[in-house]
Amino acid sequence: MAHVAARPSVGVALSTNDAWVSLAGDAEVVDDLERLREYWSPAVEAWFPDGPEDPNVTLLKIDAASGEYWSSPGGAVASIISLVKSKVTGEPYEGRNDTVDL
Repeated sequence: MAHVAARPSVGVALSTNDAWVSLAGDAEVVDDLERLREYWSPAVEAWFPDGPEDPNVTLLKIDAASGEYWSSPGGAVASIISLVKSKVTGEPYEGRNDTVDL
């Protein structure tokens, strides 16, 4: 995890069916196996079948400096329709977007 200490600046992206969040900030390695076990889930196990004790699994704490979010009405299909409509009509995309300094 020396690379995180050497270059802690990171970008993190999270999404759902109709919303996306992007954070920028500095990362720090958290060496806490108990906390890692708390956050562990079957979804994570799909990528790391050896469990939370796998040496390739690391918790990161992100000290976010800024964030940006996008939301779209109605989910993925509505997003595609809105994007196509925007391209055809030249009107702005029917979603919400904002940037936040944290």
